[in-house]
Amino acid sequence: MSNTTKGILAVVGFFLIGFLIVGTSEKSEEEKKNESFVTGFATLSRITTMRCKAEIKKHTGANVYFPTETKTDKSNYLTLIWKDNKEGFKNAECTFTRSNGAITNLVIDGKTYISKKTRT
Repeated sequence: MSNTTKGILAVVGFFLIGFLIVGTSEKSEEEKKNESFVTGFATLSRITTMRCKAEIKKHTGANVYFPTETKTDKSNYLTLIWKDNKEGFKNAECTFTRSNGAITNLVIDGKTYISKKTRT
């Protein structure tokens, strides 16, 4: 066997071993739960940010960017709070609740625009 053939066989063997290791390794239940939790919170955060920004713009005409404070249980609800904003309003608080699939509370400068009971 020539050196070239040996080199090719070594590379092919390396890839086969890699595929075998990856193919037979599975995630534990704990790893799956953690991954699901992170994905769920990221989705909750993205939806809340998108919907709250749209509602605040609808009622004030102002664009909002980064909230100054957040409150959450990391699975069911997320509240975004903007304080001392200089464009269009001073303070705003917006809560998105996953069980409702909607904004359940929106208060801008002390005036309530949305107030819904949360489903249990």
